Amino acid sequence: MHERRGRPRPHHRTAFTFLRAQAAEDFDAYAAFYGSERSRGMGGPLDRPAPRAFATELGHVQLRGYGFWMADVTATGETVGRGPVNP
Repeated sequence: MHERRGRPRPHHRTAFTFLRAQAAEDFDAYAAFYGSERSRGMGGPLDRPAPRAFATELGHVQLRGYGFWMADVTATGETVGRGPVNP
């Protein structure tokens, strides 16, 4: 498992993408997305994206192993999106 701050997190790596559970460090990107027009189909845009909603998503993946994951480019580590991963 991928580790951050000593805690294992679910992940899946391919040659092109690295899917990983969200981390606290992803909140700024989360807030920027939900504050933009791009989030219109996902309940946004929001005036002030709530840290509580983000924390709920973090906990859901840790407890259940599925939910919203981040998608990074394997070669560069650049985060390019997020989406649901369900068993």
